[in-house]
Amino acid sequence: MRDIESLVDDSIVSTETIDKMLDAYRNIKDSDIEDFLRNKARDYQKRGWCSVYFLLDEEKKNKGEFFINGYFTLSIKSLIMGDSISKTLKKKLFRGVYKEENSIPCILIGQIGKYCSGETDKTNQYTSSMNEILDNAFEIIGQVVERIPCSFSLVECLESNNKVFDKYTDYGFKLLQVHNSFAQLFYLI
Repeated sequence: MRDIESLVDDSIVSTETIDKMLDAYRNIKDSDIEDFLRNKARDYQKRGWCSVYFLLDEEKKNKGEFFINGYFTLSIKSLIMGDSISKTLKKKLFRGVYKEENSIPCILIGQIGKYCSGETDKTNQYTSSMNEILDNAFEIIGQVVERIPCSFSLVECLESNNKVFDKYTDYGFKLLQVHNSFAQLFYLI
């Protein structure tokens, strides 16, 4: 699992190959997920707003072909905690040192996407599951918190999107608060 820039910087793939990989990526279930990866991800990474990581099809990679099965982004976020969050939970998030602060840094898993073309051809045989993508994200997060302390990771989804919300809670995320129609869920690290 590599981020966009390290694939190019380490001469694993060319910029043109990245362009082809991004152009081939599909997610027919969520056009925003597809649009972000295909049209915004490189710019976000270049600006330092997030790192974008690919889950590549290993079988194809071994043959010199590069195909994105899934992706995720990681960034740092300063979370503004609303009044609905209990002092007990705030203390837990601050690792026992709560001082009436209303913001706290966390690691945001900002975008999660898996390849989904709707086709049944052989190029779509393997698609990463949400759990597999999150496992990979937490592998990177684990490396980060070894060097930079952080107590939790955050994901956000539309409050009305029960399917995504349930996938996050099944993984172990817990609801922190709802902010501007977005459910913010946390996972203690």
